[in-house]
Amino acid sequence: MAFIEEQQQQAEQHKQLFLQRLNQLFDDIKMWVEEEDLHVEQQEIEIIEKVLGTHRVPSLSIYTEEQQKLVDIIPVYAFSIVAEGLIDIKGEEGKEYIVYLRPGEQTFYDIYAENWYWIKSMTHNTVYKINKDILFLLIASVSDYQF
Repeated sequence: MAFIEEQQQQAEQHKQLFLQRLNQLFDDIKMWVEEEDLHVEQQEIEIIEKVLGTHRVPSLSIYTEEQQKLVDIIPVYAFSIVAEGLIDIKGEEGKEYIVYLRPGEQTFYDIYAENWYWIKSMTHNTVYKINKDILFLLIASVSDYQF
């Protein structure tokens, strides 16, 4: 019984860490987006994971001043083999992914700090740390909105 309790405790800790990382990223996104006179709405969704079970997380929708939806930013999972979090950025024109990576654990990515990254190319192992410019590039690519 101790093994099961230990696994449940570790799962809960991982969910809380994911939520902390997600909230920090979403705080940054809200700040960046509002600087460009766009509107952000936050919702709460439920995700179901094989390893971590069911849990509630925030998601974001970004709109123009005219209330045209540009993208939904939706957490998909907190745990996978290659990342400690996956987020979809979905728009009318497609979808991109943001992942949380840590150096040394994802050996095929050339990263130096744990953070949220956009995986631009799976074949060339090209990743970019998420910042305001990268976020806007992603929004433009999936929504056809020009900054």
